[in-house]
Amino acid sequence: GKTAVSDVSPSAVRAWFSSLDSTKERRNSQAYGVLSMICNTAVNDGLMDRIPCMIQGAMSTKPKKNVKIPTTVELHTIADKLGADPRYERFKALVLLAGWCGLRIGEATELRRKDINADCTVVSITRAVGHRSGQCILGPTKTGETRDVDIPPHIQQIVSTHLTRYVGTSPDALLSAP
Repeated sequence: GKTAVSDVSPSAVRAWFSSLDSTKERRNSQAYGVLSMICNTAVNDGLMDRIPCMIQGAMSTKPKKNVKIPTTVELHTIADKLGADPRYERFKALVLLAGWCGLRIGEATELRRKDINADCTVVSITRAVGHRSGQCILGPTKTGETRDVDIPPHIQQIVSTHLTRYVGTSPDALLSAP
C-alpha cells in the first residue's frame, strides 16, 4: 500500500496478517513470504533496522488432506471387492498396480497396453493425465521424469489376465477404459 517499507512494524505485520481471509491459508502463507523477502531486502539495503515479519508458522501450511496409505491386506481387500462386482472388476488390476508399484492416480489412469512389457514384469511410467476445469489434460508425470517399475510376481498373472480380458489390442489402448 502507501506505507513506506521503513514504517512497517511487527504489530502492523501481525494486524495485516490477521486480517487476511483464514480460508485462504496457502495464499496467506505466500503473501507473508513475499512480504518477508521484501523486508529482508530492505534490511540488507539499510532501509530497515530489523525484519518485522516474526509470526511463527506464517509461511507453513497444513497439508490439504491426510492421506492414509492402505496396508497390503486393505489393498487386496479393495481389489478383491472390485473384482467380485462385474461392474467394477476391470479396475482390480489398476488398484493393484497403483498400490504395489507406487503410481499416482494420474499415472495409473493413463497406462496403456504398450506400458506393460510382454511378460507383465515391468510397467513404464512415461506420462500422466490431470483434470482441470472439467477437461482431461495429458502430459508428463508430476515430476517430469519417466521410470520403469517392476511388477511384483504375485500380481503379474492378474495384470496379464486384465490385458487379455479388458484391454484392446492396440498399443495405445488404455488399461482402465470403461
